[in-house]
Amino acid sequence: IGVTIMSILTILMLTKGANIGIKALYIVTIVIFISLLLFFVGKNTNISINDVSFIQHIKNSDNFFYVFTIIFPAFTGISAGIGLSGDLKNPSQAIPRGTLIATIIGCLIYILVAFKLVFSASLSDLAENQMIMQDIAIWGPIIPIGLACASLSSALGSIMVAPRTLQALGKDNIFPSKKLDH
Repeated sequence: IGVTIMSILTILMLTKGANIGIKALYIVTIVIFISLLLFFVGKNTNISINDVSFIQHIKNSDNFFYVFTIIFPAFTGISAGIGLSGDLKNPSQAIPRGTLIATIIGCLIYILVAFKLVFSASLSDLAENQMIMQDIAIWGPIIPIGLACASLSSALGSIMVAPRTLQALGKDNIFPSKKLDH
């Protein structure tokens, strides 16, 4: 399904222009927002005192790299957003501000998701069920749809950012040119 959707979007962007990709990113963002909203308002269960130890376990420094591997993809999306900054009216102000805001919001969402999971599922459910978010959300199918949209967002960002970055490098004469003798 992902390959089919990306192929269709790629063909549309090549024939109709990159604005189709930007419009698709708006739709993807809305779907991701809705999936997070339905997850956060989903069912809660009472946690036992043993589950509180999970929060203490997170603070262990050995687990930093495990957490980093989960959070890092969100920040690659931020860099893709920076790559699309050519459309901004005032990039010198908007890029730093937008990057900072996106980083803070991304971190907050990850922290809130972690707390929601801790308060909504047992540790055994968290360990055994990779789609536990689907069980917690009000409408479960929105979670895989949101995950697919997040992947689509990354792919669209990569497809749209690479040519713009190359164009900016060429326009700004970043690389030295060498005249060819014929």
